[in-house]
Amino acid sequence: MNIFKKIIVIISILGVLFPCEGDANLDELVNVQDIVLIISHILEVELLEDENFSNSDTNNDELLDMLDVVIIVGIALSDDNECDETHLDLSLEWEFAEDLSYFDSEQLNNTIDQMSNLAYLEGIIVVHNGEIVSESYYNGSSINQTFNIWSVTKSFTSTLIGQAIDQGYIDNQYLTLNNLLPTSFPTQPYLYEISLHNLLSMSSGYADGFGYPYWVSATTTQLEWMSYTSPGFFFYNNSAC
Repeated sequence: MNIFKKIIVIISILGVLFPCEGDANLDELVNVQDIVLIISHILEVELLEDENFSNSDTNNDELLDMLDVVIIVGIALSDDNECDETHLDLSLEWEFAEDLSYFDSEQLNNTIDQMSNLAYLEGIIVVHNGEIVSESYYNGSSINQTFNIWSVTKSFTSTLIGQAIDQGYIDNQYLTLNNLLPTSFPTQPYLYEISLHNLLSMSSGYADGFGYPYWVSATTTQLEWMSYTSPGFFFYNNSAC
């Protein structure tokens, strides 16, 4: 079956920027103090600790530079420069928002109605602040149907890894794979160069060694020894994921 034949859309309204990006001093506010700290780090006057660095690396390139400064200045000047530390318990059932008066729900429904004319659309779910604000199904689909989410599986996987890091099962996303995967014989030296972050961001340097669906049955050792170059550049890769 063509993977584009059936589509379900999940829309999460989170704003243009994540609330805590740029909060270099972890005071839950993005302002000129954060900008000064980041510039000091770039000039090697005062280096940031790991957590402060992670918040400051707004484009996730593992480097603090003037691009991050520009992005953070934009956050500081916006109306959304306060951090929202609300954590969602993803083990609970989804809740429906009871109060929809804080945004133009009528315009949202009108937009969704226009999208519903797509022949292959099976459903649209709109989530805001951890609550469902709109949910509809089309073309014979229903809430009880199980959908193949294809490449969204990568987002699902990265969410689970984020929870594992948050709960202390994994130290951080920059661990190299030799710390996470079973030892292979002989040991694949490239595992010492690739980080979990590289895998999650499709920048592992691996070639896509197995086509669908053969990567499902490939062994860890076979995946480890796929052809590779060097980590750091984006290349869409199902096998590496």
